Amino acid sequence: MKILVTSTGPGLDYLIDEEFGHAEYFIVIDPETMSFEAIKNTGHDAEMGAGIYAAEQAAKLGVSVVLTGWMGPHGQQTLSKHNIRIIMDEEGLVQDAVERFKRKHLKK
Repeated sequence: MKILVTSTGPGLDYLIDEEFGHAEYFIVIDPETMSFEAIKNTGHDAEMGAGIYAAEQAAKLGVSVVLTGWMGPHGQQTLSKHNIRIIMDEEGLVQDAVERFKRKHLKK
């Protein structure tokens, strides 16, 4: 499983970017090992369609879950088409959001 977290910077100790489509970075994390890759959001500066561009990029990255602050309906629809789970209203540091996700959703 891979998780994508929107981020203001290229690491686990950055804040979650509040808006999915315009997020500066995507942090793609393996929640088991916490190994990650920081990827620049190619649609970050788009005036229109940023959510769709970001969702298509997320799908190409092969993630199962997206953690973000907020996402518009077009991004949600696009991710849903790819069977990617969306969790919104996340805040704080990227690593803390992943730890919360693990506690709630990956119980053994």
